Amino acid sequence: MSTYISDLHIHPSFKASYNLRSDPAINLWNAVPEKTEHFAEIPVELRPIVEETARSSQTNFNKLFEGKVRSLFLAIHPMERGWLRRRKKSPNPIRHAILKKVLKNKHMPHIAAGLSGIPIEEIRAMQAIIKNNGPIDYYLEDTLPEYEMIRANEMVTGDQGARFQLVSNWAEYQDVIKNKPNTLAGILTIEGGHAISSLYSADAYQQTYLELTKEQQNQVGKAYLKNIKRIKGLLKTKSFAKQHTPFFISLVHMYNNFLAGHAKSYKDGIGIFPGMDDFLDQSTAMNDDISPLGFEVIQKLLHKDANQRRILIDVKHMSLAARKTYYQLVSGARDHGDPIPIIYSHGSVNGFTENKFFGYDDNANDKHGYLSHWSINLYDEDIRHIYASDGLIGLAPHEGRMPGGEALALFNQIKKAIDWDNHRKEAYLLLQRNEYIKLFLSNVFHIVKTINKKSAWNHISLGSDYDGIMNPFDCYPDASFFMRFFGDVKKFLDDSTEEIVGYENGNRVTISHAERKHLMFNLSSKKIIEKLAFENMDKFLEKYFTQEYLGGPASFT
Repeated sequence: MSTYISDLHIHPSFKASYNLRSDPAINLWNAVPEKTEHFAEIPVELRPIVEETARSSQTNFNKLFEGKVRSLFLAIHPMERGWLRRRKKSPNPIRHAILKKVLKNKHMPHIAAGLSGIPIEEIRAMQAIIKNNGPIDYYLEDTLPEYEMIRANEMVTGDQGARFQLVSNWAEYQDVIKNKPNTLAGILTIEGGHAISSLYSADAYQQTYLELTKEQQNQVGKAYLKNIKRIKGLLKTKSFAKQHTPFFISLVHMYNNFLAGHAKSYKDGIGIFPGMDDFLDQSTAMNDDISPLGFEVIQKLLHKDANQRRILIDVKHMSLAARKTYYQLVSGARDHGDPIPIIYSHGSVNGFTENKFFGYDDNANDKHGYLSHWSINLYDEDIRHIYASDGLIGLAPHEGRMPGGEALALFNQIKKAIDWDNHRKEAYLLLQRNEYIKLFLSNVFHIVKTINKKSAWNHISLGSDYDGIMNPFDCYPDASFFMRFFGDVKKFLDDSTEEIVGYENGNRVTISHAERKHLMFNLSSKKIIEKLAFENMDKFLEKYFTQEYLGGPASFT
């Protein structure tokens, strides 16, 4: 079994940084208490939409240390204000009528606070700015304070004398992993380009970049370019330390930020029952390509010289169109001697080729699929581009993103049986774990089969998204369960002869035990677990988390 675990995408500081504003005792080591009263305020008709989203702390440092998660890619992520705006009208007239009746404006702060873990006072303050169409400086108001909190927690000691250290390069990382067994190694990343934006008005994001006036484009663009300098440590004040330049950043998240189109992430309702898409609107710039400002921002992020580091791009949440354009940029750079690895930090595969995407995502894409076929997940072409770039795919054990309708129906049946049948509860719990592992391995083997080379195994890792407002597999509710998770994966590979689901050109197939053995390319189950748990991440860092690759000064002292 793995001696330690690396996680390419976690959010231990998201809830904590906002709660620190009202409670100075909050730190990253202990759980941020869930406030259950907010969930109780959500209308009964809407609770099924959010009831399985994890609301308790999943990745406080004590849980990570308990779960032997030693390598942490910490995602700094400001709360997008789009979460706090109620959609004016649901696309479905029946669900619109239901929402009009049951969802009142007074419920929105409770929904946001209940899902995010952010104090309701902070949510209401954000809403007041939105109501008055005031400016929003995501970098100064959210990103910089979250970074400063992470730094401060290097001075805090956790359970069993555990410590935390931000590492600046491969040598520092290796020193922590090899020589400091009680220390967690942290690498900074950013989720969402909005984290380095400043908006002249709260309403600005409801227009695409090309719909802005020239003056507005200049305002938005100047803020982005200034904040890139700040996160690279190039300005003297209100900046990250140069050695803490984020390793990578995802260009977009769930709402328009003027850089590129984002993929749809909110699920539609089913029948008369509303879904998240019915009361939150992420339509502006959804599925668009990279904007003119986006090209400039990408160039500035990737730029490196003797004084500044390169910041890699994470393609998670980018629309298919934007991803395809970015892959062309990477391919062109590689042809000119500048290899740029593509990172997909957290998510799933969808089993399709990209010609199966018809410009939109809806429930019909998922209804009869074992894997979620939405375009936010990786197509076969995505997998090949990431592999060709020597990149990395972080798979998220996420029940809201990985399974399609068929797998979700199976999971729901098992959950009902667990709730109803006390006599056979343990048997159903074991069945549940087995089905989750089969779903995860369906993703793993699809990646390997798409590449059909032994080296495909070098490009898959864990990117859990825990504490990122997500729905984890029930059997692995927080980071302390990751050793169990990888133990269950190994046990399945060793002992099970069951078929798992696969896809070929968008058509469902089964992968037999014999084919699984073939796709393992003579790798032992132990070696596969080591690769998925930490080895692939370590080799990636050894190549790309260096001064030789990233640029910047040779010493930060």
